[in-house]
Amino acid sequence: MTSPDITTQNVIDDLDSFYCHNIVVSLWADAVANPLEGMAIYLLGDELPEVAEHARAAAHRLADRIGDLGGAITADPRQLVDRAPGDTEFTIPDCSDPRGHRQLRAAPPGRHHHGLPSVPGHGAGTG
Repeated sequence: MTSPDITTQNVIDDLDSFYCHNIVVSLWADAVANPLEGMAIYLLGDELPEVAEHARAAAHRLADRIGDLGGAITADPRQLVDRAPGDTEFTIPDCSDPRGHRQLRAAPPGRHHHGLPSVPGHGAGTG
């Protein structure tokens, strides 16, 4: 198998960073949903599993596209946060605090969409 050209490799790297972001978001949403207490259960009980599900679905689509381009996803869990775009901190708020759900609703990671580039000869990116 030949290595992708530099343009394709740059696209693979970009897609992989979005893949890493979505994997981290799915893990974050699962971790936050686990200890929910009080009002947070009623406010976020359904939303956090949905966030995790959407992030996993996006990661799956990105992984497929990366494979189509001849690349490989980041498989080392220790590299996921470092490879994710931006400088987002993935912290777990105190969900037992009645004010904690406000902090959580204000900044859940991954609730934005990125335009995916196209690669000549490989069609438009999907996402």
